[in-house]
Amino acid sequence: MVVVNYILLLLILTPVQLPLTPNTSYIFTQRIAETATHLASPTSPSATFSTTDGTAPTYTITASVNNTAWGTITPYGEMQVEEGSNIIFYITPNSGYMIDNVLVNGVSQGAITTYTFSNVQSNGTISVIFKEGVGIDETALARSIRIYPNPTTGQLIIDNGQLTIDNVEVFDVYGRKLLSYPSLMSPETTINISHLSAGVYFLRIVTEQGETVRRVLKE
Repeated sequence: MVVVNYILLLLILTPVQLPLTPNTSYIFTQRIAETATHLASPTSPSATFSTTDGTAPTYTITASVNNTAWGTITPYGEMQVEEGSNIIFYITPNSGYMIDNVLVNGVSQGAITTYTFSNVQSNGTISVIFKEGVGIDETALARSIRIYPNPTTGQLIIDNGQLTIDNVEVFDVYGRKLLSYPSLMSPETTINISHLSAGVYFLRIVTEQGETVRRVLKE
């Protein structure tokens, strides 16, 4: 138990940030400070407060696929997520395969390419079911958009062909949106990620015909 005695006049005039210790009980008292015309008041009755452990609870989100040779989900495996935070997953089929279904906590979400757990309050699961593409190596949308060079040291060229791109967003592997480029009308548009750290990033490209997620490597 820690006893803290503060003069009320100082508390009123000056904000005080107390260096409190997690998991500790504190007893607070107060009194009015002595001035040139008034004596100090008696110490007030005490009040007891306890601090928490200072850390947010964490939950486990587990990501899996039915066959790792058919496609990927990023992040993959067990991810520890703080309570109240968000985490986004990116789903990419390999050449010759496609997304059949995505199950979140056992509930079908359809053939989606991204999913966000928002305001996490419990453990969760996301499972991706890939299937063979029956001779189709990529969707028409994915084939229509080229991104190069990949890997890149900073400049990325998006060749949208005949499509109208409504928006391009850049996310890191934790699902944090870092950049956004609206309405790319030019057949070729260059975006700059040279200021980002080396690593894997994801481009979410929204077009008039739907959206696709592309993985890029920044060297």
